Amino acid sequence: MATGTNRIMMVMQHDNETTGHSEIAYKMTVTDRDLLLTQGGGPGGMDKYADIEVWPWQGYLGKGDFDSKCPSVSASGSNFVVVYMSNRNGNWDIYCSYSHDDGESWSESVVVSSAYDEMYPAVYIIGNAVYCTFIKEDGNLYLVKSEDGGATWGEPVKINDADGTVVKEPRAVDVTGAGIVWVDTRNGNYDIYYSPLPAPKIEISITGGFGVKATIANTGSETAKNVDWSMDLSGLVFVGSHSEGTIDELAPGESVEVGPGFVFGFGPTTITVTAEGKTFTASGFILGPLVLGL
Repeated sequence: MATGTNRIMMVMQHDNETTGHSEIAYKMTVTDRDLLLTQGGGPGGMDKYADIEVWPWQGYLGKGDFDSKCPSVSASGSNFVVVYMSNRNGNWDIYCSYSHDDGESWSESVVVSSAYDEMYPAVYIIGNAVYCTFIKEDGNLYLVKSEDGGATWGEPVKINDADGTVVKEPRAVDVTGAGIVWVDTRNGNYDIYYSPLPAPKIEISITGGFGVKATIANTGSETAKNVDWSMDLSGLVFVGSHSEGTIDELAPGESVEVGPGFVFGFGPTTITVTAEGKTFTASGFILGPLVLGL
């Protein structure tokens, strides 16, 4: 189950007795509380938006003359992604069904396909960035990323550092913004292992002296792109009270100095720097072009 801004989605594996194949079924309803609490509107007097039997949006994904199993769903805003394993090419591969309009329309992409079995996926989306994990038949765990909401995918990256020890079972792996967890047998029994999600990590520091500047550093494991930043100085500041800009790319381990450079003012000040949604503040004293006490 996943909750976006406007809709809630539930996915499940449906074993179709008529066709003899498994497929992915989904149901969706609204997040609007007033609609959810509105009684009736559905067949037999059922609540149209609250009773799951009659949720307004429902259908099938990964359906055909093949099997689709073990779905995982995630949502961000109006973007929904569902990943699952499918054997339409003769062995298990990972597919993605994605919607950028709250489930009104759906498209499909191939996450990973090879001569080997890729199984038991899990998915996490934030904005347009999608992270999908899966277990390969050799007992290793992989992560693959999409930067366009699930339409296209990059190359898989191996996550576990002990070869062939990941448990090959449904729900043996999960991924969220906090990282990746999985079941591992490297010590001879079932243990839980963790790895952080590869992502940029922005750190901010502020220095004074003649003028003021901020250092924006990427201490994460992926390149940060289009990093918007701003700096504001409170108090009696005549020159340099506000500055802003965008860093096109900031690779892991790199840092950039930003700010107005020259300032002129008198009295106490609070300096606030924001970058990539992160805020850092420092207090000091402005004496003409000097910023002291940081």
